[in-house]
Amino acid sequence: MKYSNIVFASCLVIIAGLGSQAANAQGSDPYIHSGSIGTSSPTQTPSQYQSYDVRPFAALTVREWIGRKFIFLPVDKAARTYAYGDFHPALAYQKYVGRTATVSEITGQEYGADNDHPSSIHLVMDDNGERVATSCNCPASQLTLSGLGLVSDIDNARTKWLGKTLYLNTKTAAELQAYDASRDESTPVHVKKFSAVRVTAIVAGYSSLSPVRFILRTPEGVEAYLDVNVSNTNAGATSSLFRVEDKFLTDDPHAAHNWPKKVWDAIEESSIFKGMTTEQARMSWGEPNVIGNSTSTAGREESWSYSSGSKLVFTNGILTTVQN
Repeated sequence: MKYSNIVFASCLVIIAGLGSQAANAQGSDPYIHSGSIGTSSPTQTPSQYQSYDVRPFAALTVREWIGRKFIFLPVDKAARTYAYGDFHPALAYQKYVGRTATVSEITGQEYGADNDHPSSIHLVMDDNGERVATSCNCPASQLTLSGLGLVSDIDNARTKWLGKTLYLNTKTAAELQAYDASRDESTPVHVKKFSAVRVTAIVAGYSSLSPVRFILRTPEGVEAYLDVNVSNTNAGATSSLFRVEDKFLTDDPHAAHNWPKKVWDAIEESSIFKGMTTEQARMSWGEPNVIGNSTSTAGREESWSYSSGSKLVFTNGILTTVQN
C-alpha cells in the first residue's frame, strides 16, 4: 500500500469553548503544586476556576489536539532524565517542567510510517514562542506526548470536583501518597477505602497516564494526593487503571448499606472473609477478571478469578472458599 503523507494543519486553529487556558507555572495560578503534600497545603477556592469546554472529559483524537494547550508535567525524580523523551532534540526537564505549549501542527503518514517519513507533533511554547516537536516512526494516529498533560483536563476537573467531598474507591488503603518537598520523595498514606475526602486542590500529576492530581483531606486532617486520568486523552491502554470514575464515589456507600461493623471494617481494608455476600466481596476486592457458574449438591456456585491469582467461590451467593 502506498502511504499518503498528510498534514492535519499548518497553522494554529482557534477552537471555541476551550475554557480557561494555562498560565505560566510561575504565574498567579500555577498548575504545578509547590511544597509538600501532607502538611496543610494551601486550599484552592472553587469559585476561582470556571471552565467552559464544550466537550469536557472527551477523549480527544490526535487530530483534535491542534489548538489545544498541553503542560510539561512534573515527573518523579527517578524518571526526569527521560521525562520528555518523545521530543527531538531532547528537552531538558528543569527548563520545561511546568510550562505550557500549544499544538500547532501534526504531520505524518495516514496508514503507517517508516524511518524516512516519521510522524511529528509540532508545538509552540506559550511563554516565548519557541517551537518544539516530537518524532516517531509510527502512524500519526498513534502519536503521544509523553510527559505532557492536557491543560483543559485540569481546568475541567477543577470546575467539577474542587471543594467537593468524595469517597475513596481505591483498591488498597495505601494507594494515596504524601509528598515531602525537602526530600523530593513521595510515600504511601494509609487512608481506608470509602473514606470521605475533600478535594482541596487540583494540579498537574506525574504522568501522561494520570495527569491530574487531586489533593485530598480527610475529616481527621490527613492530607494526601492521588493522580488520576479524567479524559483518556494522550494516554495508552494502561490509563484505564487510573480512571477518576473508578477511584471515587460521589455518594457515601455506608449510607446505602446497613451492614455490620465487621463487614465494613473488612471492606475498608480491602479484606474479605467467608460468609460475605457477592456484593460485599465486590465492594472490597473490586470486579473479578473472570466469573464462572456451576451447580453442585450444595446449590448454585459462582467462582471469581482475579489477575493476582486469587479465587473466590460463592455458594448460593455466600463466600465459602478463598484461594490466594
